[in-house]
Amino acid sequence: MRLGSEVVRTAREWVGTPFRHQGRQRGIGVDCVGLAVGVARELALVPPGWDYTAYAVEPRGDVLREALESQCERLLIRKPGCLLLIRVGRAARHLVVYAGHNWDSRAHTIIHTSQRHRRVVEHGFTDRWQRAVVAAFALPGVAYG
Repeated sequence: MRLGSEVVRTAREWVGTPFRHQGRQRGIGVDCVGLAVGVARELALVPPGWDYTAYAVEPRGDVLREALESQCERLLIRKPGCLLLIRVGRAARHLVVYAGHNWDSRAHTIIHTSQRHRRVVEHGFTDRWQRAVVAAFALPGVAYG
């Protein structure tokens, strides 16, 4: 078992990686699903072939949610290191890593591939982002204390 803090630490190592649709390589290119897959692989939480690629640049929310529900445990409350399914417009089609409280910024933060910045970023988990959360999921093999 791994801890949520290990997920956060590993996700932070991906910050700065450029956006690339269905990318899976730290420093080379990644999208929001690829960040979750890459972190899970680096922490040996999943077998090497574990992946999900049945999505377009703008994933359909129902398909992404079904994939998460089949591969991950749903959480009732968010915990550092969990995955948050985020609504963009009317559809739940974005995935972020909830990093929890960042002592440097004194704010709760998320790590994700930002379309605006075209790379993986960590920034504040503002009210706008919090209102867009549809569900929280635990990666396989992660314990939350």
